[in-house]
Amino acid sequence: MRRWLLALAILTGTAGGIVLGALNPQTVQLELLVWQWSASLGAVFAAALGLGLLVGVLIGLLLGRHRRARPLQGKGLSAGTSKAGRGA
Repeated sequence: MRRWLLALAILTGTAGGIVLGALNPQTVQLELLVWQWSASLGAVFAAALGLGLLVGVLIGLLLGRHRRARPLQGKGLSAGTSKAGRGA
C-alpha cells in the first residue's frame, strides 16, 4: 500500500512540475545582493516551493523534538517515583 501511495505522489509531483513548467515559460531575473539568476517563471516558482517545503519540514522536526522533550519537565516527578508509594 505504501509503495502505491509513494508512486502516486511521485507521479503527481512529476505531472505538476511538467504543467508548471509548460504554463510558465516566461523568463524572469532574480537579483539577490551580488547574486543574479535568470530562469523560467515555472523553475523559480518550483524552487521557491521546494525551499519552503524543506524549511517547513525542518521547523516541524525541531518543534516536534522540543515538544516531546518538554512534558517531563516541570511535573515535579522524576521518572522513577510515583504518588502511590507515598505514605500509604
